[in-house]
Amino acid sequence: MLHDLFLYDWRKPRPDGKGLHAFRHPRVALNNALKIFDLNKVEQDSILKHMWPLTVILPKYKVSYIITLADKYATFLDNVHHLKK
Repeated sequence: MLHDLFLYDWRKPRPDGKGLHAFRHPRVALNNALKIFDLNKVEQDSILKHMWPLTVILPKYKVSYIITLADKYATFLDNVHHLKK
């Protein structure tokens, strides 16, 4: 999925020191995806707002909400798996 198409290691400090990853990466991912693909408004909204509520502005489409919830669920499972180690 394109919502995480950022091309840097989010665990390392950014050399430019700009913004926290959680707030910054949706815009970075969208810009990267637009360089490669021709995206419609639903796809762009899904990428840009998948970190809601951190992105503040609500997703506009049902698909955007599904992507947001799926991302939260996957993150939850990743954290549970990590804690079990």
